[in-house]
Amino acid sequence: MPGAPPRAARDAEQSPLLPRTGAARPTAGLNPRAPSFKLPRDQAESRAHSLVASSAVAGTVAPPEPLPSNAVQPGREGRNGHGHDEHGVDRHQERGIGGADSPAPSTSSLLTAVASRNHSASPHPHPHLHVAVAGAAGQHAPERTPSRRSSLSSLSSLSSRYSLLPLRTFQRLHLAQFALTFLLLFVLPLAVLVAYTRDVQWQAFLLGVASWLAGEQLREVVFELVTPAQSALAATAGPPPAALALPTVVHALAQEALRLGAVALVVKLLPTPPPRAPPAFPPSGGFSAISLLAEPPHGAPRAPLPPLDPLFWSALWLALGSALTEILWGSRRLWKQLELYDEVLPVVDAGAALGEEGVLRGLPRNGAGLYGAMDGAENANGSLVADEDDEDGDGDSLASTLDEEEFQLALRARQRDELEQQLGLPLYEIPVAVVLIWRVDSILLSQIFTLLLSLPFRLTPPSLIPFPLAPTFALVALTHALLAYLWLTRVRSWGVPKCSYASLVLLMAGTFATLGAWGVLE
Repeated sequence: MPGAPPRAARDAEQSPLLPRTGAARPTAGLNPRAPSFKLPRDQAESRAHSLVASSAVAGTVAPPEPLPSNAVQPGREGRNGHGHDEHGVDRHQERGIGGADSPAPSTSSLLTAVASRNHSASPHPHPHLHVAVAGAAGQHAPERTPSRRSSLSSLSSLSSRYSLLPLRTFQRLHLAQFALTFLLLFVLPLAVLVAYTRDVQWQAFLLGVASWLAGEQLREVVFELVTPAQSALAATAGPPPAALALPTVVHALAQEALRLGAVALVVKLLPTPPPRAPPAFPPSGGFSAISLLAEPPHGAPRAPLPPLDPLFWSALWLALGSALTEILWGSRRLWKQLELYDEVLPVVDAGAALGEEGVLRGLPRNGAGLYGAMDGAENANGSLVADEDDEDGDGDSLASTLDEEEFQLALRARQRDELEQQLGLPLYEIPVAVVLIWRVDSILLSQIFTLLLSLPFRLTPPSLIPFPLAPTFALVALTHALLAYLWLTRVRSWGVPKCSYASLVLLMAGTFATLGAWGVLE
């Protein structure tokens, strides 16, 4: 080969750190293309001995600190630009032939063997070589090629995809949430109300149930009549939640109209109250906010507080009926929405039932066997595909069955997309505690609006502020419409937890304000 150095020159260029096999068969360097260098034998033996000493001490001290800038680091070239460090040691020897990563223990064992072979060398190690080689051996890590990185990222994404909890687990969690909601928001208020009043007003309770169901059935009619057509939706620049704002506002107004009708019926069902005696010290100017807050004369006994208006208890029974229906119907709706993820969530728990091999193969999902998502051989050889000997009628019925199932799956996928577009995230990613806050918000809202709409019909004079019917209904209806609109259009940008907790704070303040308007907090 032209330009190649003679064999004697190659023998002189060979590193003394490598053992020789004899003069007849000289061993070439691991990197024959590296530039030539000469290193004295005594200096090489002293450096190898320093490596043995440093490796013996490294087992009894803390892990090595980061390498300095002048140390040999994997993946960095030396100062001379040819893959050598400042002492002339070929850095490519650490990687082996072809540049493949070699483990650190093999390099250490090679140098240890050389050092033991030349143990009689000078005992003074070279400090710079000690730092460089020890740091490289302590911090050596195999490089990740692009193909290895892509395979690791694919495995990571696949593992995260199949790390979801199964559908049954989500259903059990929401069953526990339903039981807790039923106990705290219906059973406990019912027990307190019956124990305090010693009465059960079934008529007002059933009116609350009927009014809530009527409002829920009216939702479908309103959204069918008021929602723009598909052509109008396609021409609308905004997202679909903005197009659903009008039917949402109309449905909120219709709900409050039904609630007002239920309150009017409850007032008609109330017995005529007996005439009340005037107070012991009537104010000279009649009842007013200032006269009611005035103190009685000095030494006169304070008049007892008047009993609560009978309409207050009837309004509570009306709100309790609406609360029960909201809990049952809302949980039923949530259960159906969870069933939309039957094809998305796994059937079994990935962590408990499968290991790494199961994650790579894929988890079984409901309906996956019908479409070859997990096991194509089973579908190819199984009973789902019609044999050649089947009759034409059986093949047609099987095809129609598959078409119907595909249509149902496409419909469920569209319903999932619409739900996630409104919420901003999949339903199973919403914590169960946030769903409980939803129920509390809805029941508090129903209670506040029922008590506010009952204020104009109360049988006793107002304690502080009069509540005429028209302004009160307008306030309640517009507040309900505004809250529904904000929840529909801002939940994606604000987030479901933030909207839920902010609504809870506002509704708690509204509850205390409404109770104060009825005179409960006096």
